[in-house]
Amino acid sequence: MNKSQLSQHRTLYAYWLTNTSTSFMASKHLDIPIQNVCRYKRNFEEQGKLWKVKRDRCKVSGFRAWYLSCDPNDNITNQLELFD
Repeated sequence: MNKSQLSQHRTLYAYWLTNTSTSFMASKHLDIPIQNVCRYKRNFEEQGKLWKVKRDRCKVSGFRAWYLSCDPNDNITNQLELFD
C-alpha cells in the first residue's frame, strides 16, 4: 500500500469503529473511491475486524445493502454466543 492508500485504510477503519454504514455511504462521506472502500472492506473481513450488522436501504443509493461496523459490540456473532 502506498502512503495515500494506507491513510484511506486507517481512515475507513476509524470511521467504521464509530459509525455503522454501507460501503457507499462511507465512500461518499470520506471521499474515498468506492473501489478502494470495497478492497479495504474485504481486507477487514478477512482479518475478522468488520461485521455485517443489518441489511437495510442505503441512505445514498436507495438500494438494499449491508450496514457494516468494525465495533466489536456490533458483532452479531458475538451477540448470539451470549445465548449459548
